[in-house]
Amino acid sequence: MDSTDRKIIYGSLADRSVAESVSRKMEKVGISVGIEVDEKGMCHLYVHDEKDLPVAIDHFRVLIGVKKPIEIDPKWEKIKKLPMGNFTFSILIVCVLIYFFGFFMEYAEVYNILMFGPRAKSMTFSLIEAGQLWRLVTPALIHFGFMHILFNLMWWKDLGNILEHTKGVFFLTSFLILSAFVSNITQAYFAGPNFGGLSGVVYAMLGYLWIYSRVNKKSEFSLPKSDVVLMIGWFFLCLFDVFSFSAANWAHGAGLGFGMIAGLVIGWRDRSL
Repeated sequence: MDSTDRKIIYGSLADRSVAESVSRKMEKVGISVGIEVDEKGMCHLYVHDEKDLPVAIDHFRVLIGVKKPIEIDPKWEKIKKLPMGNFTFSILIVCVLIYFFGFFMEYAEVYNILMFGPRAKSMTFSLIEAGQLWRLVTPALIHFGFMHILFNLMWWKDLGNILEHTKGVFFLTSFLILSAFVSNITQAYFAGPNFGGLSGVVYAMLGYLWIYSRVNKKSEFSLPKSDVVLMIGWFFLCLFDVFSFSAANWAHGAGLGFGMIAGLVIGWRDRSL
């Protein structure tokens, strides 16, 4: 059978004029199409070549105002199937409660207990030196707005969950404490004590999973390249003050660096197991 005799239907419309308009626009993008009208007056649009079918379907959806379905990367599908780990969920709830009472309910005492130090930069390390060592970690649990906490917790629940399921609760707990310590103390040293958020830890987990999966090819989970590029791009946009809000850039950078080093070391160790 000649390929021009084939009729592969990719859409149907009741209005003949609309069908002809769609057909003309398809022809303009180089797709050979046709219209077949059945006994009920329904117009069926078809292509002659099967290789044109995916493009024809996409153009048809756009032309009639239907958005193309969002395709989820298979790597994310695998991650999303993981049940929520208890520790991952616990930290998520703790952050929400602190945000609710400290920001939404305006109980400033909550933040005062968890901040790195007094707001004055000259007194950044005064409370740490006084023995309040929990402040080296707890700023990671503080958030200053809805988008701030939403962005961080969306990443935490997935990345933290991967670590909890692949390495266990003790590893994730240790990773959280160490990455928070490194990112918090770096931010405080270079920019002062007025900061908070889980983003330093999130960047640490991103760096860890990124490098770990590249070093250890047996890694069960890895992040899509597009998401790694997105987060690194976001880091540089914040670094160069593209947005109106301020970001804890030193915490982001230190967290990312810590995570990449951890991923390299642990990935190298695990590849031989």
